[in-house]
Amino acid sequence: MRLTLAASLLFIFTLTAHAQFTESFETNAKGGYGAGTVELPSGTWLLDGALIGNLTADLKQSGAWSVRMRAGGARLEMQFNKDGVGEVSFWYGTYSTDAARPSEFKLQKSTNGGVNWVDVGHPLTTTATLQQAVFQINAPGNHRFRIVKITDSPTSGNQLRMNIDDFRVTNYVQVAENPTIAAEVNGAAFASGSTAAFDATAPGQSRTASLLIRNTGNQSLVISNASITGTAFSLSESLNGVSIASLATRTVNIRYNPTALTTYIDTLRIQSNDPATPLFIVRLNGATFDASDVIPISQARGLPLGTLVTVSGWITVGNEFEGPSYFQDDTAGLAAFWPALHTAVQDGDSVVVTGPLGEFGNTPGIVGDGIRQIAVPSGSTQTIQFTVHPTGRRVQQPKTITIAQMNAGGYEGQLVEIENVGIFPYVNLQPGTTPFTGAFQQNTNYALRDGAGNVAQMRIDNNTNLVGASSPTGSVRVVGVVGRFRGVYQILPRSASDLDVDVFDIPFENVSKDKTFDAVTWNIEWFGSAGNGPTDVELQFTNVLRVIRTIDADLYALQEISNNAQFQRLVDSLAGYRGFIAPYSQAQKTAYLYKTSTIDSLNAGYATTSGQWGGGRFPFFFLFNATVDGRRERIRAINIHAKAFATQADYDERLSDSQILKGVMDELYATQNTVLLGDFNDDVTFSTFNRLPSPYANFVQDPNYKVITKSLSDRGQTSYSSFSNIDHIVANANMARFLLDGTERIENVSYVGNYLSTTSDHFPVWTRFSFKDLVSLDEQATIPADFDLLPNYPNPFNPTTRIRWTLDAGRPMRLSIFDILGREVAVLVDGVMPAGSHQAVFDAGNLGSGIYIVRLSTPEGSLSRRIALVK
Repeated sequence: MRLTLAASLLFIFTLTAHAQFTESFETNAKGGYGAGTVELPSGTWLLDGALIGNLTADLKQSGAWSVRMRAGGARLEMQFNKDGVGEVSFWYGTYSTDAARPSEFKLQKSTNGGVNWVDVGHPLTTTATLQQAVFQINAPGNHRFRIVKITDSPTSGNQLRMNIDDFRVTNYVQVAENPTIAAEVNGAAFASGSTAAFDATAPGQSRTASLLIRNTGNQSLVISNASITGTAFSLSESLNGVSIASLATRTVNIRYNPTALTTYIDTLRIQSNDPATPLFIVRLNGATFDASDVIPISQARGLPLGTLVTVSGWITVGNEFEGPSYFQDDTAGLAAFWPALHTAVQDGDSVVVTGPLGEFGNTPGIVGDGIRQIAVPSGSTQTIQFTVHPTGRRVQQPKTITIAQMNAGGYEGQLVEIENVGIFPYVNLQPGTTPFTGAFQQNTNYALRDGAGNVAQMRIDNNTNLVGASSPTGSVRVVGVVGRFRGVYQILPRSASDLDVDVFDIPFENVSKDKTFDAVTWNIEWFGSAGNGPTDVELQFTNVLRVIRTIDADLYALQEISNNAQFQRLVDSLAGYRGFIAPYSQAQKTAYLYKTSTIDSLNAGYATTSGQWGGGRFPFFFLFNATVDGRRERIRAINIHAKAFATQADYDERLSDSQILKGVMDELYATQNTVLLGDFNDDVTFSTFNRLPSPYANFVQDPNYKVITKSLSDRGQTSYSSFSNIDHIVANANMARFLLDGTERIENVSYVGNYLSTTSDHFPVWTRFSFKDLVSLDEQATIPADFDLLPNYPNPFNPTTRIRWTLDAGRPMRLSIFDILGREVAVLVDGVMPAGSHQAVFDAGNLGSGIYIVRLSTPEGSLSRRIALVK
């Protein structure tokens, strides 16, 4: 590698000033409204009647946190002095839950250390969206600032909330009598004659810096000529003839485009009517490097986005997250997003990767607060090249760090461990907050808190085997790689072993789908209504198709169908399925979708029309014959969408409707095979409203019913976003005898990108039934005790997945793949294999999307598993 200048230097300058700051409130969260100080990067702040919040309703200009103020008199106050102030700005808005009722507040300043305060400008009133307030101070000397909440709107009481974010204070500028030029490059002040050194850039690549010119004089500054001598640097636009008023600014970009491996030294010359500096000069130094040469990851991380780099290291995350992969050398860590790389490597592999630097998870409109990774920009024809070196394997051991160290940065992309922390729900933590004790949810954030009260974010990726595992309790050790999303550093455990927990295994997964009756309840958020649900109706439709095909169930009880034509299109797009929709006039209807090879439709109608039932969303029954594995059973399904919302009246309605429905079921359907499915809009353990007794306690307490999904609530799993478990399945005693106990689950929709924003705010919930005794099922009857077929990874997959199995002794075996029609489409192994753990890669690149069966056959018996190919 050839470097012409130290790549770690961004700019060299000779003019310095007291540092301006922007406080984004992203560290050391304060969880309560009581008065207290908090140490932030800018200094110590007092929050009285205020906290630092990260709820969805908290408006944030950047990152995941902002200040939330409540009640008149609440304060956000600097406890430190700023020497000389130019401009003060911040973003403000009404806390979303209170969006219809604004709050009034004012900015105040103190020039004597906080003893006396005076108002700055006029009071402001919050709005439902963030607005920026800008105040010109431009005064020397020590200053402190505070925001004081005056009152709420006259009709709203005094407990409404508002948010403040990104509080910025710039440096004081002394105004001269004559026009005076001042310059900043990427926010750093430059005097005439100083040098701006650009980071090393590969020939053919480019780099951009922002040049700001300010007039610090009373008279207008007129630029007669601005030019760059040399070949590698240029201005994005001409400044010739530009006039800049007093204290005004003009910004252009300086572009660096090297064409050869050499050192570039150019000069920026600005001629103006500044009598003191008629010719303002900044020397521009540019370094270059060969993109094919391996450089340390720490150096690569400091290069601008888009730079082509070659780095090497050892894999710490292969395909556990289905992208990106992570790797590190002895200097730092980095992510790489390239599907071919993810599936080609595993923990400890030595790799060399060449590609452009990118960023993922940054705040929209903000560069630099996401995770740095090697990735191809959207729409680009670039590729990523990589080489795996088997002889260079070295499994990395995690570095022990603290929460404070992780939040301070410096460990992004690296494998770390944090010891002696508790796991909590990711909300505003206060003393006495109950630790999290439930099952980990897919794509959900949790909080880690240490003994000093420091808080960090832990994210459970939906592709890991941590989904559904029970959280450890007490003081624990957490291992994972450090990521970053919208300014917040996260630790991402890779598997159950990183948290020392047991994987949540669902029984009977090896039982073939054609031997069970599988039933699903799914609220598809305002399906087909862009004005209420996901805005991209076509993407929602595509994703719903994918989910239905992946689960491959016999019966779907659906809620919130809001477009009859779209539902019919869904039915028509699913070969082997039929469906029908409830005939009531509600904007959100219930519907059934069923597999014709299993179900013969007999009748449908309302189970009851008593009670309110969501203003007319009456329980909708479907009577049918289901034939599975040669046995027929008559079944009555009842699909409900109960009253929503969290008020006493809503709770009372759910309670009344539940009692009415159960009375009907007790009287008319007690001797029939009956299954109740739907969006209950409440939990079955206790109500989501004020933790009152569940409206469905009548079902839970009656031995003639089995609330199948209560086990999910008991484990702390949630079917509605990440808040509560409100989608349930209940069977009466007749139907419950067929239940394959433990098969109830909340579908892990990892195969759908951005599911909650593109598809639904509810996850599908489903379970399995067998009409025959378990011992009569072929796969179960032949399961030997001396070998095992393990779950493949990933599943669903595209186009490759790893098939894993174990043998207690060497034996002949055949590992085959069959399509859903029973045709053998691939043979992965056919011969004698030794004892131990084995794996084989199944490449389905030439096959179509759908369900396939993996079968492991030996002289002693056979095992099968269902896998899903999603393209």
